[in-house]
Amino acid sequence: MPKNNVKSLRKENNDLRKEVKSLVQHVKQLESEIVDQQTKNDHLSSSISSSDRAKTVEYLSDQLCDDMVDLHDKTLKELKKISYRLENITSRCDEIKTFIDNAEYYSYQFNLKIVGMPTLSNESADDSTGLCLRLFKLIGAKDITIQDIDIAHRVPQRNATNRPNAIICRFTRRLVRNKVLACRKSDSDITAEQLGFDPRISVKDLVIFEHLSPRQQSLLFETKKFKMAHSFKFCWTKGGTVFLWKQNIQRFSR
Repeated sequence: MPKNNVKSLRKENNDLRKEVKSLVQHVKQLESEIVDQQTKNDHLSSSISSSDRAKTVEYLSDQLCDDMVDLHDKTLKELKKISYRLENITSRCDEIKTFIDNAEYYSYQFNLKIVGMPTLSNESADDSTGLCLRLFKLIGAKDITIQDIDIAHRVPQRNATNRPNAIICRFTRRLVRNKVLACRKSDSDITAEQLGFDPRISVKDLVIFEHLSPRQQSLLFETKKFKMAHSFKFCWTKGGTVFLWKQNIQRFSR
């Protein structure tokens, strides 16, 4: 599923959830108002019945109370129907969210994220693709060709820094992407000169990562906080799953 479609569906789903939440609150308000009105009517009926007013007034009061009771019962039934429909809508929202998460997760399985790659002057998507191919050959994935890459492009950072923007490389097949991942331990041996840059440029922070979906990225962020708080030694991802290592392996599913 295209990324823009996923964003659009997610936004629509969130808007629908907000609408449901507003309706639920409105239903609760109506229920409260009906209960309050019934209490007032009961007090009124009691007051009229205990007085010495004309029987006609008492009859009209009783009739009014009967009508209010009928209205109260009918309204509560309708509110229950509305509540039931809202529950169904909420359940559907959960299904849509699960579908979006799964579609997004599948889409991200074709991507790699390369951080620490120096930037070329006026770098285009073709230039970024060329840098990726050069890097892949240097780490040992020599049979990767331009036909194996759908697109490679820079992505802006959330917080401005002096570091180069990361490159997102999308492959045409997951098998090719996994082949590059299997070789990525060799990326620490790369020099700027081998990549075609001035040898004085630092590439010590050049690393290849799995490209995580926003949900996976959030899980990784929280897991890293847990790692620091509980003195775990390592935290990493593999196949979209976040792992922690201390003495025993603990696994957190996506």
